Amino acid sequence: MFDRSRPGLQTHPLSHGYSAAEHFPAGSAVNVRPMTAFDAEKLRTFLNELTDKSRRERFLRPISQMPDYLLRSLTRLNGARHVAFMAETSEEGSKRMVGEARYAVDPERPGDAEFAVAVDDRWQGRGVAAQLMEALEDRARAAGLHRLFADTLEDNHAMLSLARRCGYAVVANRREIGVKRLVKDLAASSVMH
Repeated sequence: MFDRSRPGLQTHPLSHGYSAAEHFPAGSAVNVRPMTAFDAEKLRTFLNELTDKSRRERFLRPISQMPDYLLRSLTRLNGARHVAFMAETSEEGSKRMVGEARYAVDPERPGDAEFAVAVDDRWQGRGVAAQLMEALEDRARAAGLHRLFADTLEDNHAMLSLARRCGYAVVANRREIGVKRLVKDLAASSVMH
């Protein structure tokens, strides 16, 4: 399927129907939509503008600036095995990315996918991450995935709190000290959805 607003851009059919504007306190509107390869520079700017703490929490290690190889990896989206959503708002007449969430299907367990989420420090605590997670989970269910999981630092209290509110189990990660694993069975949670 082709996106007529961007000639030559091929999109996956599941990317349609996932653009939604949500109004936040102070009258700001945030739009959540599927990310494309055309958003690479927006993603680079977004990730580079995160605080060192937020980048460390997102990548589980310190990263000062986004290296090109990592940006290429994060923008190789195919709409099925690697999916990403972005939250953006209009500021002074231009759109600005304020959050991103993604999953990548585990090649060894095709019903499972690892996810990640990050929100601009100025937008944290305002519901953006929850909105991104909802879009990500809806897409994962529609794609037939059974489980989402992620690793997070045990001192990332905001992510642990969000995960619990979203119905994720928080368990010890047996491979890494100081890291917790977040796990959600999508089939069980779809009954409540």
